[in-house]
Amino acid sequence: MPAHARWPCLNAGAVPPDRWRRRLVTMLGLAVPLAAATQLTRALAADAARDSTATLLGHRLRWQAQPPEMWMENSAGLPLRRWPLPAPAPPSPPVPAPLVLALAASLRRSFIVAPQALAQLWEISVDPRAEDFYEGLVHDYRMGEGVPTRGYLGLRRIAITEPLLGLRLDADQAEAIGHGAADAQGRRTGYVINLDVRRVVSTYAI
Repeated sequence: MPAHARWPCLNAGAVPPDRWRRRLVTMLGLAVPLAAATQLTRALAADAARDSTATLLGHRLRWQAQPPEMWMENSAGLPLRRWPLPAPAPPSPPVPAPLVLALAASLRRSFIVAPQALAQLWEISVDPRAEDFYEGLVHDYRMGEGVPTRGYLGLRRIAITEPLLGLRLDADQAEAIGHGAADAQGRRTGYVINLDVRRVVSTYAI
């Protein structure tokens, strides 16, 4: 299991506040100083940056940096679909960061993906019975307007304000919760994104 799935407070290159580091130490059953906990959280964040797979229902979502690409495989390792990824701009100072953040949403039978170079959140269904959907505005689909995207392995895009550097799901997997980069004052904006209506429904300061 990837580090960002095990520890929702983590995002690559960032160190959680003291309360999270203490909680992490308690959860791991360790008796170590807070400074050592900081090193541990950095190591877990680096592990998240190296992770390049997520698995759900016999489907494996994989991605690579060179060339930047994401693809879906079946249980035999055969590719089913590919998606190009934009290359993220090098951060300054450089920090380890994953090309995407990806979570397996078992209740939704889909992957939730946050590309690090796009202000978007993606959902990719691995349910063969998933309904087809339309992207953008369609005046009347009953009149044959627009071309639907197949639900199975179809990529549903949700526009957000900035790329997400942290990502988790709520208990019923109806909403994704994430945050963007810190500003000059160290403040971040948190986002609550409803996956059914496909839009940001709430923001909050961190």
